[in-house]
Amino acid sequence: MPTGLRVDYAAEVIVEPAGGDGRRGSGYLIAPRKVLTARHVVRDATAVQVRFNADRPGQTECTAAVIWQHAENDIAVLAVPEAPPANPAEIGKVGERDAVIHAGAVGFPAFKMRIAPDGSRYRDAEHVHATCAVLSNRREGTLDLSVPPPAPLANGSPWAAMSGAAVSAEDASSE
Repeated sequence: MPTGLRVDYAAEVIVEPAGGDGRRGSGYLIAPRKVLTARHVVRDATAVQVRFNADRPGQTECTAAVIWQHAENDIAVLAVPEAPPANPAEIGKVGERDAVIHAGAVGFPAFKMRIAPDGSRYRDAEHVHATCAVLSNRREGTLDLSVPPPAPLANGSPWAAMSGAAVSAEDASSE
C-alpha cells in the first residue's frame, strides 16, 4: 500500500492568471512553508492562494508565491509563509523493474464540486487509488497511473484541478 501521504498536507491551489479567469489545482506541502504543484497550474499567475484543511479544524488559507519552476518537468515550488507546520516529505524515484505498484494521491478535481447547505460551492478532496505499471513511459520519464474513471462532466475534464497532487507509492526501487 502507498505510504506517507498526509491529507493535512494536501493543498488547494487557487490562481488568478494575468488577463483570464481564475483556475485551480492541487499541491502538497513538501517542507516547512513549501508546496509542490504543477507548473501549468501557476503559469502566468498574478496571485496565488493556498488552502489546507478547508472547513475542517486547522483550516489555513494564505498567500503563496512561485519561487521555483521547471517548464520541461511541469513542476513548481511555492513559498507559503503562513503554511501549517510540516516535516519534509520523502521524495523518491521508482526503479526499473517488472512490477505493478499501488499508488495514491489526494487532490481537488472538478468532479468533486459540491454545494453546501448555504448554497456556496466547494471542491471536496478526492483520494485516488491507482496502479502504475513501472516500465510504462520509460522514454518519456513519467508515471502512467491507472485509476477508475469518474463520471463525465457537461463541460471540461472531471480531472481538472487534480494537477499538482503529489503521488505516494509503495517502494518499487528494488527486488
